Amino acid sequence: MFAEREEKIMSFVRDNFSNYMGEDFDVYVNDYINIDAYKYDATLFFNFGSYSITPLTNESGAGAFSFDVYMVFQNAKSEVLKNRMTSFADAFFQMFKKSGFNFGGATDGTMEIEIYFFNAAESNPNVKVCQMTFSTISEM
Repeated sequence: MFAEREEKIMSFVRDNFSNYMGEDFDVYVNDYINIDAYKYDATLFFNFGSYSITPLTNESGAGAFSFDVYMVFQNAKSEVLKNRMTSFADAFFQMFKKSGFNFGGATDGTMEIEIYFFNAAESNPNVKVCQMTFSTISEM
């Protein structure tokens, strides 16, 4: 259940993102954000964080699932990186929206999205990060 959902989300993003942006991330990483280990121009990190399951009856329950996507941009001037970060974030959101807000059926239920822009990761103005936090609640 858990690994299958995570793989569906990652596959959907890998297979569809470049259709919205016209370019792609250099690498997709299913792990915590690690700027020192990944020095690519554009890296996308998936961080699948938490699941919460609440039984409602003997036959059903409510499930909450949340995860973060980090888009890391580096190896260019600060203004170029900022423009890339916002362009990639916009394309990512458009891809998610056009999927029916469910990553092509990988998630269901109500989805909440929080988006954060960091203009100087690790106190470095030449490393920009966009964090998108996705939270969903659905019947199980």
